[in-house]
Amino acid sequence: MALVSHFCHGSAHTLVIDINGRVLRHSHILCFADDIKLFLRIGSIDDCLNLQSDLDSFVNCFTNIGLFLNVSKCSEILHVNESVIDLRFKLTRSIDPRPHIDMVCCKALKTLGFINRLARDFKLYSSFKLLYCTLVRPILEYGVVVWSPYTANDSLQLERVQRRFLHSAGFLLGIEHLPHDYSAVAAKLGLVSLAERRRMLCVKFLKGLLSGQVDSTDLLSLLNFKVPPCQNRSSVAFHVPICPSNYMKNEPIRCLMLMANEGPSIDL
Repeated sequence: MALVSHFCHGSAHTLVIDINGRVLRHSHILCFADDIKLFLRIGSIDDCLNLQSDLDSFVNCFTNIGLFLNVSKCSEILHVNESVIDLRFKLTRSIDPRPHIDMVCCKALKTLGFINRLARDFKLYSSFKLLYCTLVRPILEYGVVVWSPYTANDSLQLERVQRRFLHSAGFLLGIEHLPHDYSAVAAKLGLVSLAERRRMLCVKFLKGLLSGQVDSTDLLSLLNFKVPPCQNRSSVAFHVPICPSNYMKNEPIRCLMLMANEGPSIDL
């Protein structure tokens, strides 16, 4: 179990390097655009006391230099409830992506309903695809490397959102298609399935990680490059260890390596 505390203050980030080495003796720190997280793995009462000591030292450090933290925005990431939304991800104790998928699908459908009414009432037919790609699809693809679905039901749930858009687009734009078959509409609009989009985004992330565009040595160290003892015809780039469970089999980094190995056309 890890306990995390949030501190939000715009000026705090300029002092992070100094604070991390001088003030925090037990905890670790993560910095975001307008958020700071202090975290420590809790295994005993002493760990709780150490975290509290670091929190007090953190607050005192800012107070001594005339800066004040917005305590009203501070909170713990772990609550009594079964899930928490952090950095726009819905996290659960079991790390099951389904609650997050339910959340993004619900939000995307609400936004899709809004642009449907907007396009119909204001006759914005030429902008209908642009509105979908700008306002709806990003909701379904944010951080997809982390929570990409690995079951058919979850994948179909996401595809239903795009199918509903294609249904509306076929009607508003007058695109002929067979009943309940929207492949002609998708081809006319130049849209691929969301599953293919997720694959493309995952490959893009992997390429960015390998090229240094994604600056994370921790993630890069998790990639197992396959170095054969002698020259052979194998084009496999990564060694993917066998997992004893389906849960570990669908771990994000492992899925990225499998995706690269199974797609020889992917230029890494």
